[in-house]
This record gives sequence, structure tokens and C-alpha cells, in this order.
Amino acid sequence: MRCFSLKNNARIEPIRISEDDYKRHLKLLANRKGLIVHVVDMLDIPGSIYTGLNAVVGTQNKIVLCVNKTDMLIGKGKDMPEVAERLNTWIHDVIADTQLKNVVDAVFVSAKSGLGFAGLRKSIEKHRNNGSVYFVGCTNAGKSSVVNKLIADFKADAPGSAKRFTTNVTV
Repeated sequence: MRCFSLKNNARIEPIRISEDDYKRHLKLLANRKGLIVHVVDMLDIPGSIYTGLNAVVGTQNKIVLCVNKTDMLIGKGKDMPEVAERLNTWIHDVIADTQLKNVVDAVFVSAKSGLGFAGLRKSIEKHRNNGSVYFVGCTNAGKSSVVNKLIADFKADAPGSAKRFTTNVTV
């Protein structure tokens, strides 16, 4: 039903699985070539960044850290560029302090407002090397919201592109 909804309605519905099942699914990525987009919650970086990701999926695939819910911290106005620069420096320090390897980019987005999605799309296209793109992250980080926003953006750009975007989804 989940895959049907994704392919036919261009929407992804959330599911609940145990941590062991989640790790088992992630281990499948160790043998697949692709880009991993690790969605984390801006309001709970320590609780949503999965520092053991490389131990489960290996280090052969690149990782883009997608920091969601950025609209909660970045306002609109003249201070926005300065705040964004400080957040960028901070998230790179966080990445350096974790055990995550192969993080090639960190992108700040808001699935709610659409902030940062042009940058996320550019990062995905730059780093995917024509491989599949896998979205991972903790509960409530906003994975489904990020994927749904990307699908909506692709549909708006070119009718039919969202179906191509979801062809290789593994659920």
C-alpha cells in the first residue's frame, strides 16, 4: 500500500518500525550504490542525528545531511544571512564531532515553508552520480515531509518527473 501510494499518488506515508527492523533495512544499503540523504531535526540535532549510520550502511556511499525544520530558527530579515552562516559553521562542527564519514554536504531546509529546497535538489543532483537516493532519519525528523516536498517540486517543474523520481524507491 505504501509503495502504491508513492507511485500512484506521488505521496509517501509514514510507517512505524522497530529499531532492529530499521537497522536491518539500512544494512541493505551497504550493498547498493547511491546517495544517502540523512534527514535530521534542527530542533533536536543530538537526538536525531544517527552517528552510527556508517556502521550500518558502510562508508562507500556519500551522505548529504538534510537539516529540516530550519524555519523554526532562521527568521526573515536582514539578520538571516548572518544566522545562516553561523548555523552552517555550527553544523559542520557537529559533523566533525560525530562518527559520520562521507558527509559531502549539509543543507538547511524547511519542508513546511520550502526554504532551502533548491539547494537540496542541487546537492542531490551533484552527489548522486546517477545512482539511487535513499532518505533515512529518526522518527519525526521530517523524512516524509521532505520527500513529499521534493516530489511536489519535481512535479511542478516537469509533469511526469515525479514518477521517474520515485521509480527506484525501496520500502
